[in-house]
Amino acid sequence: LAENWLVYHFYCYKQRRYETAVVEFYLPSSPNSTEFSSLYPHTPTFSIQQAYISTSPLSAMSVTTTLKSITNRALLFAESSGRIAVVPKSLLDPRRPTVPTAEDRAEQLIPYTPQLMLSPLAYITYNNTLLDIRGMVTSVTGLESTSLLFVYGTDIFFTRVTPAKTFDMLNEDFDYYLIGAVLLGLCLATIATQALAENKALNKKMEVIF
Repeated sequence: LAENWLVYHFYCYKQRRYETAVVEFYLPSSPNSTEFSSLYPHTPTFSIQQAYISTSPLSAMSVTTTLKSITNRALLFAESSGRIAVVPKSLLDPRRPTVPTAEDRAEQLIPYTPQLMLSPLAYITYNNTLLDIRGMVTSVTGLESTSLLFVYGTDIFFTRVTPAKTFDMLNEDFDYYLIGAVLLGLCLATIATQALAENKALNKKMEVIF
């Protein structure tokens, strides 16, 4: 459960498969302020839900947490096979359309597919297998783009998760020397132009005196 949405995982006995469902709760766009009920004092809400076929049973779930909650959240799936996947919330959007319209494409909604297909790059455990995963704990860092993940069970696993990439971090190949040279040049140019402006103003004053 996070923000206004709920994700749960279950085994469907009717279809004999594992499924992951998502429910999003909303308030009416224009609630009737004159309506009142002593039994239901709160504004009525409505929900949108959708279920997806899971390729593997899950032993634990969690969600990323960031410092200011600006970064889009991602779900963390701990599969019973011992792998951990980072799943973008956009894949578990109940509004995913079967036939996207122009409005859906403008909102960048992914077309609906019954099965929740995960890329091999979504797994952050790489070639490691974690035994008997019992739970996951997430925490914030000093960077908005980064969330910490701690997995515990028979094995323990600790890593950083970046749901929206490292948008607030500089790349390792960032050219610090070039930026330093540009800043130094700007400082020298500022000093030189200030000196020229002062000399020009002094010359004008001398002309007025003579």
